[in-house]
Amino acid sequence: IDEKDDIDRLLAINCFPQAKMTHMVLGHMIQRKKGVVISLSSFSAIYPMPLLALYSACKNFNMYFSESLRRETNLKSKNIVFQTIQPYFVTTKLAKIRKPSLLIPTPKTFVRSALKSVGYYNVTTGHFAQEIYSGVTQFLHGVPVVSGFVEKITYGHLASTMKRAYKKKEAAKKQ
Repeated sequence: IDEKDDIDRLLAINCFPQAKMTHMVLGHMIQRKKGVVISLSSFSAIYPMPLLALYSACKNFNMYFSESLRRETNLKSKNIVFQTIQPYFVTTKLAKIRKPSLLIPTPKTFVRSALKSVGYYNVTTGHFAQEIYSGVTQFLHGVPVVSGFVEKITYGHLASTMKRAYKKKEAAKKQ
């Protein structure tokens, strides 16, 4: 993270809104004795990500916050569902991915798939192919002989992505 503003922005975008919005709606859900809170986390929260330390931690906050509330007995008895979605990439301008694939769906396909999972899974990627990829990645990350190799690949991928992003940022400044 380059600057203090980046830290403030990451926290302001990824942590505070979830806590505030949940607080705002939870009382109404308790009164009505039903509700659904869907927390948007990220694939980067599945295990610590190099070069994405604060983002990964913020997205892990989203999952822990949601899971902690889900496990509260008084909320379980109120028929309130808490679900955390930890997606991999989706074709968006933000992700700078334009072509969908088996592993990277369009927003419409992703949302349709994720909404079908509500009430069935507490924590999910929200998309079948991404769920398989997540499971394989978590398994490999947990195997001592392989985990160092997986981390090396992850680091290399993130470093090259970051390098391209900085290159584009510099090119944009020059224009």
